[in-house]
Amino acid sequence: MDVRVAAQRERRHPGGDPYLVAQEVAGQFLPLDAARADETAVWLDFVAAARTDPALGEIAVELHDGLRAVAGRLLHRLGVDDPVAAEHLAAVLDGLTLGATLHPDRLSPDTIRAVLHRHLTQLLGAANESEHPDV
Repeated sequence: MDVRVAAQRERRHPGGDPYLVAQEVAGQFLPLDAARADETAVWLDFVAAARTDPALGEIAVELHDGLRAVAGRLLHRLGVDDPVAAEHLAAVLDGLTLGATLHPDRLSPDTIRAVLHRHLTQLLGAANESEHPDV
């Protein structure tokens, strides 16, 4: 996943809409097409194996922490500097990935995109409200 995320980032220019960049980059972690669905199935098998294999455990921790770091950077670009919000976004991505991997016939790419869009929109709304509680 990291190679594709880096390639997406390279295609974006610094003046791009941070919200669209965040949505696109976050989408790279989700099974929105056949290639990403295969990757997420491998990821799920890997993290399950890492629970009982200490040699894999370290790599699984790096993957876990890496997603949270990306979530934090994406939110930072949107003006949200809140570790709980970053964990929340990472948890939404994890949940969508797990649900779509286990039940691909029940969670379509369009629904995944809609959930991500709503979540990011709500996060931005909550951040704006916390900055201006009397508005």
